[in-house]
Amino acid sequence: MVKEPDQELYDEVFKICQDLGYSVFTYLPPDNTPYPFVYIGESQELPSATKSIIVGTIQLSVHIYGLHTKRKQVSDMKGAIMQELRKFRQSKSFNWKILNNNTQPQMLQDTTTNTALWHCVIPLEMRFY
Repeated sequence: MVKEPDQELYDEVFKICQDLGYSVFTYLPPDNTPYPFVYIGESQELPSATKSIIVGTIQLSVHIYGLHTKRKQVSDMKGAIMQELRKFRQSKSFNWKILNNNTQPQMLQDTTTNTALWHCVIPLEMRFY
């Protein structure tokens, strides 16, 4: 059975992050989870129908959390993930192209836990066809 484009991209990004050796979650893990980790979050599909196929864009949020004393580690993880995403061209059912101008990562200070953190958000946007 063919996966929906958003699920196929979600699974591929999860695998890319795992292959890079990172702890990856599909949910925000418990507070005692060691840092750093990657959380694959929210997605939105923006389809455009043609006569014979569906093409469009997927927006997928990739979150990286790390200790406030390890900003470089979080930044390096972001760089490695972005490098792999820029090379990603094809999955089982779709061809992909990253929209670099719309994929603009942010490094944010996060104080929502008892531990000060760096929180990198990669608002990934990819075209599928």
